[in-house]
Amino acid sequence: MFDAIIDGPGIPQLRNAIGIISTVGNPAMVMMTAAGLSIQASDELGLAAELRLNRAACVSCRFQPAVPENNYECIFINLTPLRQFLEEEATEEDRLLIVHNPLPIVDDQREWLMVFLLNPAAANGRHVLLEAINDQLQVPSMMVDDTRYMVTGMTPSLRMRNIVQGLRYFFDGNGHRIDNLRPIGITLTALMIRIRLNLAQSRGNFCMIGAKLPLAFDLPNLEAFINATRMSENVLIHADPYRSPLLNCPFGNGLGNLFFFGNIIHSSIWWLSFYDFIIIN
Repeated sequence: MFDAIIDGPGIPQLRNAIGIISTVGNPAMVMMTAAGLSIQASDELGLAAELRLNRAACVSCRFQPAVPENNYECIFINLTPLRQFLEEEATEEDRLLIVHNPLPIVDDQREWLMVFLLNPAAANGRHVLLEAINDQLQVPSMMVDDTRYMVTGMTPSLRMRNIVQGLRYFFDGNGHRIDNLRPIGITLTALMIRIRLNLAQSRGNFCMIGAKLPLAFDLPNLEAFINATRMSENVLIHADPYRSPLLNCPFGNGLGNLFFFGNIIHSSIWWLSFYDFIIIN
């Protein structure tokens, strides 16, 4: 059994975050734990991003696993009905109730995630039932690890977004958008974050050099990350030589985080083809 209540001001923030994560991969894995609720989205390369709703930011949050020795419950759902439901008008007096009960309803063997919009002025609140897609269920092997990373860099989201967006695409003299799929490298040191544009290749990846290892972010479509930075005051970049690197965009004044996964590359080839770079102090 999992249930969490979110105040009205947090509903638009959660709606925007779910909209962003659904562009990465949909359907997606929803996982309930004692720490809160997590939505993990995968693309053709594997697990790509995670939305984490923090327990501490909820009015209340409770988790009682159906199997006592388990520390999580998970289902696989389509995010589109949830996103559409959250787009309905809500006031600051409203509250959002998220409930998951793994025990089947009487005469119904299906599993549901239930979301209610509670309006104190209305006799009955609106709700949506999200049916689990159990036949496609597979627990991801990679999720955000709460263990502290060896290296963490932080930069203002506005600055990061403007630079990345400027490298992602530009407009020609006629106002037409031109996409740029060239890789972007991010170098993380104790004093600065350096973003480099790779002119030699044609795939749209992030690459970060941190903890003495090249770390690549497989983000062929950077729109989700660009949109995530609009919800965040700062972007955190986490690096560790033994774990997948992360781009971390906190949102909603502690309500949650949007994480984008990277990959460790054991090669120095990335150093050989960097030409242009921009330094963020």
